[in-house]
Amino acid sequence: MDHKPEALRVRMLGGFSVGVGSRTIGQDEWHLRRAAALIKLLALAPNHRLHREQITENLWPHLGRHAASNNLRRTLHATRRILNPSENVRYLVSEEGWLALCPGGTLWVDVETFEDAAVTARSEGEPAAYRAALELYAGELLPADRYEQWTEEKRGELRRLDLDLLVELADIYEK
Repeated sequence: MDHKPEALRVRMLGGFSVGVGSRTIGQDEWHLRRAAALIKLLALAPNHRLHREQITENLWPHLGRHAASNNLRRTLHATRRILNPSENVRYLVSEEGWLALCPGGTLWVDVETFEDAAVTARSEGEPAAYRAALELYAGELLPADRYEQWTEEKRGELRRLDLDLLVELADIYEK
């Protein structure tokens, strides 16, 4: 019987870290670099889920379907062991060709929190709300993954959002 998962926290602004409940997963625990990449991909994906083919195309774009699928199985197993060594909780769920991160559990992703705070700041128009949003931008998205194609567009969007918020805050102070 599966137990309810503890909250999963994924930070990707300014660097990558993952916490499960009160435990922070150390960088040395990510034995497979692609295990961390799998978490990053799913944390950035809409509804935190992607089809297996999307994952293999992003993580192993130069491999054939069979080899990429084998790599994904190995990576999925390693990632599950890192997130939950006791294996009685499912943070990664596979269903009908899709992989989902923390379905039915509590998932906090700093990117989403920053984007939500930006929406709030813009709707309220208050300097404090802008400052709160800007404080959440801890730095560039996944700086260690600078050359991963799947991070480029989102990194640019977040950087622009941060700069736009700064300009908007300056405009508020000018008035």
